[in-house]
Amino acid sequence: PRRLPGGYGRNLTDALTAGRFFLDKRPGMAITLPTTLASGERHMDSLLDQLFVLYNIDQELIQLKKKLADGPLLVARMEEAVTTAREARKETELQVRETMTSLDACNLELKTNEEELAEQEETLKGIKNSKEYRIVTDRIKNLKQGTEGLENNALEFMETLDGLRTTLQTRQEELAGLEQERADCLT
Repeated sequence: PRRLPGGYGRNLTDALTAGRFFLDKRPGMAITLPTTLASGERHMDSLLDQLFVLYNIDQELIQLKKKLADGPLLVARMEEAVTTAREARKETELQVRETMTSLDACNLELKTNEEELAEQEETLKGIKNSKEYRIVTDRIKNLKQGTEGLENNALEFMETLDGLRTTLQTRQEELAGLEQERADCLT
């Protein structure tokens, strides 16, 4: 047997005549009607089933209308998030390029220093007087200190570059995820 929602009667006829029948289908509540129904009650049972189907369709339509109403706002938020993620990725790409340029300049200066250091050390071998010797040794000392500083700078640039590349990879993955969410939102 089927029970009516909310305990509004023992069968459909009681519920309708009492005027307390509502299409309020609560979880766990089922419609109960006696198994021995008259033909009119069977027809009413069929109508009742159809009403419940229509009620459920109506509820789904209400939910879809809410989603549809929220759609433009959701799409706008997704577009904004994608735009922000793209800008962050471009900024990180720019930082990577700038750091690589700085690293290349540092490496070039380092190579120039090393070549000049080698020349000065070769010049040192052929010097005969002490004044020239002192000038060249001071120059070699300065070049070695400069080379050490450039090596430290190059190391810092490489570490920064590694961090930026990791950040760039993360931002690219975030952007891909947001673009996928936006595509899902539009379908």
